[in-house]
Amino acid sequence: MSFGETFSAKVAYELGIVNEVVKPGELEERGRKVAERYLKAPKEAVARIKQLINIAFENTLEKHLEIEMGHTFETMLNDDFEEGLKAVLERREPEFADW
Repeated sequence: MSFGETFSAKVAYELGIVNEVVKPGELEERGRKVAERYLKAPKEAVARIKQLINIAFENTLEKHLEIEMGHTFETMLNDDFEEGLKAVLERREPEFADW
């Protein structure tokens, strides 16, 4: 990979580089469904996950886990967490704040 070699989508999946492979004609529809799922997700949690991914290689594992734990505690203090918990207990889909 680091030598500019190309590989198939199947190999990318097997290596764990991607978590799903779809046929070319299904790509746009699948991309739309994934985007819709993110739009329904709690925005602060998604933003914090993105931040953690972006800084994954900037710190030691110990420091990264410390940052992740801080994000977890802070996320548990917001309205989206409360709504998600209520939705689970009430066996319904959560209605998170809009983006």
